[in-house]
Amino acid sequence: MWKRLVVTAALGLVACGPGQLTPAARNDGALTVTVGVSRSSLHLADSITRVELSLTNGAFTATLHLGSATAGQWTGTLDPVPVGSGYTLAVEAYDAGDTLLYQGSMSPITVTPNTMSTVIILAQQASPPAPYVNVPPHITGVPYDW
Repeated sequence: MWKRLVVTAALGLVACGPGQLTPAARNDGALTVTVGVSRSSLHLADSITRVELSLTNGAFTATLHLGSATAGQWTGTLDPVPVGSGYTLAVEAYDAGDTLLYQGSMSPITVTPNTMSTVIILAQQASPPAPYVNVPPHITGVPYDW
């Protein structure tokens, strides 16, 4: 059975505080990411020591490194993200030995001014175990003794 890592990303314009540009003046967005493990696989979170996300399109590339988890979740924000389309969001999760455990991606993604979009990636094991094969017995004959 494959194990999965769930990535939820919200893309949109960031909230602004005092001294910051208004969303209309900024004309860019931000990426807020939550990476989590499903409840049935929560024990797997202990083996993940690092999560990396990359957001790319033809003109823009950014990487977000997420270190330690809190209650099986990693969070982070990538800001600014230029408004545009054709983005690809990719996630990779590693263990302490830098072995890739999970990977997944989603595309195309569009960052639009004044909107919030949700992207969900179901990352799969990078090296899943061999599938179980059920081989039924093969009967070649039945001894018959009178």
